[in-house]
Amino acid sequence: MAILCRSLVAAVAAVALTVSAAAESLPLRPPPDFAGQPLADDGDIRALQTNLNRLGFYDGAIDGAVGPLTRAALEELRRAAALEPVADAAPTEGDFAASFKLLRDSEISAGTLDFDDVSYLEEIGAQQLTRQLSSNEAPIGRVVLGLDTSTLDNAGPSITTASRQMRAADRAPASLVESQAHQQRQRVTAARSSEQRASRSARPVPTRAFSSPGRYPPEGFRGYGIIAFKAIATSYDIEKHQQICAAYVAAFRPTAAQSETAIADQFLTVWPVETDDIADALNLSIRVRDLSVCKDAIRHFDVETARYAIHEAQKAGFSGSGVGPFLLAWSPATEFGKEDTFVLSLDLSRVTSYDVAHAMMQEWRNDVETDFADLRGFTFTRLQVTLRRWADKYGPGFLEAF
Repeated sequence: MAILCRSLVAAVAAVALTVSAAAESLPLRPPPDFAGQPLADDGDIRALQTNLNRLGFYDGAIDGAVGPLTRAALEELRRAAALEPVADAAPTEGDFAASFKLLRDSEISAGTLDFDDVSYLEEIGAQQLTRQLSSNEAPIGRVVLGLDTSTLDNAGPSITTASRQMRAADRAPASLVESQAHQQRQRVTAARSSEQRASRSARPVPTRAFSSPGRYPPEGFRGYGIIAFKAIATSYDIEKHQQICAAYVAAFRPTAAQSETAIADQFLTVWPVETDDIADALNLSIRVRDLSVCKDAIRHFDVETARYAIHEAQKAGFSGSGVGPFLLAWSPATEFGKEDTFVLSLDLSRVTSYDVAHAMMQEWRNDVETDFADLRGFTFTRLQVTLRRWADKYGPGFLEAF
C-alpha cells in the first residue's frame, strides 16, 4: 500500500511539474487588472442584478441595463465586499465575482448551501443502475459512493471484460488475484512500451486533470480543453455543478493514470481550481477513484481563470452568451488566445441531468479520439462533419466552432 501511495504521489507530481513548466510560455493566467475590466455581457449584468437583489441591495428590474438603482446597489456591494469604492462606476468583473462570493458566504452561514453533502452521488448511482439494467450492452461495475465506476477508465470493449474480472476477483483467493493482477500489469506495460516506441499516435488520448492557475494552458499536449463555469456555485445552481463535475470525472481518464502516454499524444481537459495544493490533492484523490472529490472541486473552482478563458475564446468569435458552463477547446494547445484560430465550444447551459451531461462528455471524449485526431490540430473539414452530427443528435447550438 505504501508503494502504491508513493507511486500515485510521484505520478501526480510529474504531471504538475510538466504542466507547470509549460505554463510559462502561454498566457492563460488572468492579467492583474482583470477584475477591473467592464462587465459587457447583458446576461452577466442580469446575473449581477439578481445577486444584488438576493443580497438586499437592489429592488429594480432585472433587465441588464445599468441605471441609477443598479449603480447605487453596486456601491453597497463594494462596501460590503471591502472593494475600492468607485462612485457612479459601471459594473466590473470584480463586482460580478464579489456578488457571488457574498451570496455564497451568506448561504453557507444560513445553512442553505452545504458542499460536504454528497447525497447527489446516490441519485446519480441510481440513474446509472437503471440505465444499465435496461441495456444488455452496458456493464455493471462496482459502485463507489453510489456512482458506478466502470465508466471511469472507459476504453471501449475492454470495460465489460474488466468488470467481469472485478466481480471474479471478489470471489478468488488473494494469491490468485495478485498473480492475475501482476500478469495483467505486465501485459499492459508491454503494450504501452510498444506504443511508445512507435511513431506519434494518430489518435490522441483524452485525459483530465485539476489544475491551478500557474499550471496551464499545457504546452506540448495535442489539445487543450477547459470546463468554464461563469460563476461559482450557489444554492441556486449547485446541482448543475454537481452534474457536470460527476460527468467530467466519469468520462475522462486521469492524466496521472496515463504516465505511459506521451504528453504529445494527450488531449487534456482541465477543471480549474484555485491553488497548487488543492490541485495536487484532487488529482491524487481522483486517481484512487474518490468520487467525493467533486465537493472540493466545486468549492474551490477557479472562476477567474474560467472567465478569462471565455474572454480569450471571444477573440476567435465565441459569443460567450448564455449561462454556461462551456467546455472550450483549442488544438494544438498553443492556439489559446489567438484570433485566427478555431475554438470549439460545447454549451452545457441546457443540460438538466447527469445522464445528459455524461452522454455529452463521452461523445466529446470519443470525438477527441477520432474527429479531433488531426496532428495539425482542429481543421475545418473535420469540425464541419462533427458539428453536423452533433446538431442531428442533440439539436443546434450545443457544439459550435468559431
